[in-house]
Amino acid sequence: MLDTTTAELSKSQTERRHVGDFAIPFIFFTLAGTAMIAWIAGLGWLSWRILAWLLS
Repeated sequence: MLDTTTAELSKSQTERRHVGDFAIPFIFFTLAGTAMIAWIAGLGWLSWRILAWLLS
């Protein structure tokens, strides 16, 4: 009886670990990618405004 409970508990912990192993890097890289896109878009917008100002 104890073996069955331990096996079920360990299976549950293993499943949670697999979800965490996937979710945490996914969230991290999603946030990092979004920040990089925002940074590049900001640089592009600033460059465009500087060029427009210099050429006007």
